Amino acid sequence: HAYQHREHPDVFERMKNREHSDMTAALQAAVEGDATRYGFAAMVPDGSELPDPETFRIEGEAEVESGASGALAEAPALLRLTLAFPYTRGYPLSMAEGPTLLRDPPASTEQVLHADRRRADFQAIDLAPLEARLPDGCSRLYVDTLGELGISVLLRDLGDAGSAAAWDGWDGDRFVTASCAAGGAFLWWTEWDSERDAEEFGAAYRAIAPAVQARGGLAAAPEVRVEAR
Repeated sequence: HAYQHREHPDVFERMKNREHSDMTAALQAAVEGDATRYGFAAMVPDGSELPDPETFRIEGEAEVESGASGALAEAPALLRLTLAFPYTRGYPLSMAEGPTLLRDPPASTEQVLHADRRRADFQAIDLAPLEARLPDGCSRLYVDTLGELGISVLLRDLGDAGSAAAWDGWDGDRFVTASCAAGGAFLWWTEWDSERDAEEFGAAYRAIAPAVQARGGLAAAPEVRVEAR
């Protein structure tokens, strides 16, 4: 990591951004994947073959998901379901791209999760105009982007989203949360690759709306509106 920081300080600077969690997770995958590859290479200096990327991913994710007891099982879903991500998804990425990975790292978790979308475009949504128009009695708390990984954690944690169809097709998102006199409030804008993708996410989110209200201390259950994509 010290070598990475010396050669690619811009990557580490971008990882400090607390309002772009999805980008930070993608950059962490690049950093840890690169470090994991070099770690394996250091253990086999004779040039022996490194671990197969797909096998490493499958076994690593299975090990984390099988933790039915202990500290990991009791950890919040945001930690439990993302703990292995930088390694299990970053290592295959590093094996495929080698030293060029940190020169051109992924900008979203979608670009990490799907090899065929490694450089897929997505919508960068600006909610600044909305923040400036918050109702009287409301103060801005957080602005952030969940991304495909974050949305999958949310739906798996609070609902019965057994199918990736509910979060596959992500094309950008942004939310703003506020503290208001009547309780917590937020607006979340999401974009999807197709109208069907938007409908699938909307249906999955409606199903967890009461749980979102309870977990977030909101004044009311979230209302879901789907307009095309």
